[in-house]
Order: sequence, then C-alpha cells, then structure tokens
Amino acid sequence: MDINDDYDHIDPMLIYSPSNVPGPAFSEDNFTELDNGCQCTTDCGLYCYHQGTSPGSSYECGLFDLSRLGQPVFECNSRCSCEPSRCSNRIVTRGPNQNLKICKTKNKGYGLFCSTPLRRGEFICEYAGELLDEETARKRYEHQTLNKKSNYILVLREFAGAKLTCKTIVDPTVIGNIGRYANHSCDPNIVIVPVRIQTVIPHLALVASRDINKEEELCFDYGDPGGQTKLKNIKGGKKEESTSSRNLF
Repeated sequence: MDINDDYDHIDPMLIYSPSNVPGPAFSEDNFTELDNGCQCTTDCGLYCYHQGTSPGSSYECGLFDLSRLGQPVFECNSRCSCEPSRCSNRIVTRGPNQNLKICKTKNKGYGLFCSTPLRRGEFICEYAGELLDEETARKRYEHQTLNKKSNYILVLREFAGAKLTCKTIVDPTVIGNIGRYANHSCDPNIVIVPVRIQTVIPHLALVASRDINKEEELCFDYGDPGGQTKLKNIKGGKKEESTSSRNLF
C-alpha cells in the first residue's frame, strides 16, 4: 500500500519508512490480506461493509470518533469498489498530516510538533517501524537497556473482553517514520488507535485526543498510549502490572 509521506529523518543513519516493514524473523506470511472489499459506489456510508463491522462509523467529517475507542476500525482498501478520492473511509491511507515537524525540545531530545492547529480526533501520522516477533523484541530491549540506549519498541495488545486476541510489536529505532519522535507526557494530547487496511496487521494511528494548538508538542502516555483502550507499550523503564504497565511482555 502506497502512503503519501514526504518526511525524512534528521539523522542520516536512520532509514525512513512511511509504514510498517517486516523485521528479522518476522514472516511475510503474517501479512494475510483482508478479503473484505466493499461494493460501494463512489463514497462509503453507514451501510459500507467496513462500517458494518461495528455499530456506527469510525470517522465523522474526516475525524476519528473517539467515543468508539476500543471498537475495531477497518478502512477501505485496494479490494474495494469505492472511488478512493471520494471515499470518506480512507484517512490513514492518505498519509500523515502535511504540517508536522521535528524540533529540539528543552530536555527530551527531539520532539514532534505541528505548525497548524489540530482538532480532536484528527489523524496525525502512524507510529511505524519494524514488525518484530517477541524473541527479537526481547533481545533488542535487553541490549538497549544494557547499553543505556533509547528504547522505541511499542507493544500493542488488543482484547476481546479479557481475552488477548492480538499482539503487535513495532520498533522504529532504526527503521521508522516521523511518529518515532512523539515523546511521553503524563498529560498527553494524542492516543494510538489500531486501524486495519490491507492486512490483518494494524496500522498504529496517532490521533489528537483533544484540540491542540499550533506549535504544541505532540505527546502520548507511554504507559497508556491508547487512552481508554487496553493498549500497552514499553518505551520506558520500570515494570508494572496494570493497564499503564511499561512491561514489554
């Protein structure tokens, strides 16, 4: 899937990838294509197959409906008959906000900012990188900890009730996109929403959780990146056992 993303890293040693790529030991067989193309003509409404995966629409006027956090989100894809330029169910597919920038912060290294205001529910960019299996992720995490290196590995867990149904591990340390520069905040203004488009592996969409002023740093809570959802990540230190855990596994 081609994503319109013209950003790049400041460090020439990093490799820019607008979307997830398979890391070592991650089989491309995991990229099982979704056989769920819709039969809509031109635009997609409430009766679109993808909108019907859960009650109501995931998007309203081009914005994520954050009242539906935790509900599955499926965008239209290449199997759909709708017209891409007119389809209202293609948000992440169209690529990141075009006004993002990477800037030095006072005490957190580089950070992610936007030169224009953002509305609550507005898609910002993906958190993209190498897709890892657990063994590879564990080894990388231990190596980074031992060498006191920054850790960017994020683990997204999806649940059906109390049952874990899917675990996605993304590492943008060396290969990744502009989303890797989003720092932590205990008072975050963005959340991560899993969005499936072409395959069963979700895209991790960074979404404004409130109205955001221009030039305000874009941050999510590393302990609870999905806000109200049961998402967890490990971009940080000590282990805890609650939904705000920074435990990798």
